[in-house]
This record gives sequence, structure tokens and C-alpha cells, in this order.
Amino acid sequence: MTINKPKISNYKNFLIRVKKDSKIDIKNFKLKEKLSLHTTLGIGGPADLFYLANDTNSLIRIVRLAGEEDIPVTVLGGGSNVLVTDKGIRGLVIKNRAKVIKRIKNLVQVDSGVFTQSLVNWSIENGLDGLQYYSGFYGTVGGAVYNNAHFKNHFIFDNLLKVRVLDKDNKPVWLEKKDIFYGYDYTSFHKDKKIIL
Repeated sequence: MTINKPKISNYKNFLIRVKKDSKIDIKNFKLKEKLSLHTTLGIGGPADLFYLANDTNSLIRIVRLAGEEDIPVTVLGGGSNVLVTDKGIRGLVIKNRAKVIKRIKNLVQVDSGVFTQSLVNWSIENGLDGLQYYSGFYGTVGGAVYNNAHFKNHFIFDNLLKVRVLDKDNKPVWLEKKDIFYGYDYTSFHKDKKIIL
């Protein structure tokens, strides 16, 4: 799949709007950021636009602004299992570092930017069972859900009830597990490109 580079006017309008938006931390925004700095293999050319999202609200906000200016969005989690060419990525790359983990009785609600290992550690510290199989995973929870990560015959989807995503209109919605196709190293997120929150 080839993504055409957006027009310079789209970028200009987007940058003006980002600078004016109080919900976006401009210090976390960069131009021509080398993606080799954000992948575990240390390879990858520049992103036209780059944003470090430290929370889900700013992630949603910048995705919406990019969508309104027809700028393609790529979300990067931990940067593991990712190969980026020397040409880089056109449009906006968001490094997802949304990091809230919340316990609701015996359930856990976790942001997609949390490192899987951090979630494993948190669950053990809080006396919850089921995620210990993913100890040592480098990526984020969002990446684990996106690929239905597994260790032997233990899959992330075994522990999943529902997933919050951005729909085609960039509105947050909950998807029940039964509404997501998933298999070995695969989910329907590979095709529909919904952003996992």
C-alpha cells in the first residue's frame, strides 16, 4: 500500500492548529524525527510529523486534527516487531505512551501505550492471575492486542473482554471481543486500521 504525501498546505494548516490547541503539548511535537530512535532494531528514516502522546485524550485530539487535514496517521507503540524503511513514514507518527492502569474489581482497564511487561508486573503486584505468560514482551498492550500476541498457546485475547478504539469518524467506541476477528498473530485491526485506545 502506498500512501501519498499530503499537500504542504495540509501540513501548514495542521501545524497552525496544533500550536493553537491547548490540549496538545507542543513540546512533544517534532518535525522530521528519525524513527530509528523509536524502534527496538534502531532502524528507520524520518516521520514527516511526530508526536509523543502521554495520555489517551491528547492521542485522540491529535488524530482528529490530522484526520480533518487529510494527514495519514501511524501509531507506534514500543517499536518492537516494526521495520521502518530509510524513507521513513509520510504523515503523522504518534508514539503512544498513554499509561493508565485501573483496577475495577477483578478486571483491569489499561491504556494501549502501557508496556506489556509493566502490565504483567502490575497484575502480579495486585494479585491478579493470567498475564504472567507475557513476561519479557517488549511491546505495548496496544501492539499485543493488535497482533493477538501469545506465548505458546496463551493468547492475549484469552484475557480480553473488550477493546476501546477510534471508529472511522475518530470517535471512541467499545468493541466486544465477539465483534473482533482474531487468530494466530492476527486480528481484524490489521485490515480496518482502527486505532486501539
